[in-house]
Amino acid sequence: HTWSEFSEWYQHCVAAMLLRPEVDSYEVMPWPDRIFLPGFDMGGGTPAPQDFRKTVLAITQALQEMPLGGQWTLMAPDEISSGIAVALADSAMWQTWKPNKLQGIYGQLMPLIERGVPVSACVLERAADESYMSNHKVIVLSYEDFKPAAEEMNNALAVWVRRGGALVLLGNSNDELDRSETFWWQKMGFASPMHHLLNELGGTGPGSWSVGLGSVIRDEISPATFADSDAASQVYLPLIDWAVQHSAAELPLATPGYFMMRRGPFVIANARQKSISVDGKFVDIFDPDLPVVDGIHLSTGASGLFRDVTEILAGEGSPLVLHATYRLMSQQSDATSLQFFIKGPAETPAVVRIFTGGREVAAITAVDSTGEAVEITSLADGTTARLAFPNDPDGVMGNIAFSH
Repeated sequence: HTWSEFSEWYQHCVAAMLLRPEVDSYEVMPWPDRIFLPGFDMGGGTPAPQDFRKTVLAITQALQEMPLGGQWTLMAPDEISSGIAVALADSAMWQTWKPNKLQGIYGQLMPLIERGVPVSACVLERAADESYMSNHKVIVLSYEDFKPAAEEMNNALAVWVRRGGALVLLGNSNDELDRSETFWWQKMGFASPMHHLLNELGGTGPGSWSVGLGSVIRDEISPATFADSDAASQVYLPLIDWAVQHSAAELPLATPGYFMMRRGPFVIANARQKSISVDGKFVDIFDPDLPVVDGIHLSTGASGLFRDVTEILAGEGSPLVLHATYRLMSQQSDATSLQFFIKGPAETPAVVRIFTGGREVAAITAVDSTGEAVEITSLADGTTARLAFPNDPDGVMGNIAFSH
């Protein structure tokens, strides 16, 4: 693979992980040495291209500031269906003889993801954890691609339904593992784990029924079928829509065709089936020059990470660093100057986008940790400027003096 491919995939991965508002600690990159050091064949040779390295550092700075939590604030409340999950367990990797391994799991996940539904995984090893299960309003389950390792998983699912959950049961239950006499369901006298679960839920064949405060809908169609988009549209999505309307949400399934979330000053977006346009002023963190762009405009299939600076640029406040590559340690400003201290890996230039507050720049200087002068360049762009200089792991102190 090429560095351009890695760059695109990395941006998608960043957007995907930031769309999980319950997480604010991240693995920034799995192999930093393969990005910043020579001697590896990855992408056609290392280190990675300079622009890719600068973008990784700009993303790193954003991840350090990312607050816990997030809101789908750029959508109307009824345009997002949250709380939908697809059940998974570690045993999904056991059925190694099957062709198209995991296709059924992808068949449950991808039709929703492609339509902008924030579906998650429900890890059945945690099914007995009431606080964890309370995150899910709708759970989609098939035992075609994995089996529950213990009856307690089914028991916990039944408890979750009785408390008000909506469960969608898919697929048949007559494969080689179902028939194996070595597993717990056969020892209990059930033909499969699905038969055991249905017994717990008071059901038998296809159809829908209430269980306590919750509800169940059963369809024996294989979820692998939903790899076909027509089957997903005609069969799978109506099943999910039924479940959503019979859950605590009580609203039709929303399929906006994109994802967009605000977390503090950051906007994270992925245009799955529909393009995205948002008014305002934003720093484009995926662009190595950290430009301020007039609005967010993402074409279908693109991901983006932006810092909203609309309100800052609308006024004439104090100068400040809008965004920088890893790692902005401090900044301070007054009417006449702006100072900042930044650390970063050697051999990769630092990039800093500053807001001048409408002031005229008189001089720009920088020194390293030993007091030696560091060459710094600037490019003005309205009330902002892009600064660039060699990084230093021990830090560089920059100073911008203003004439008024």
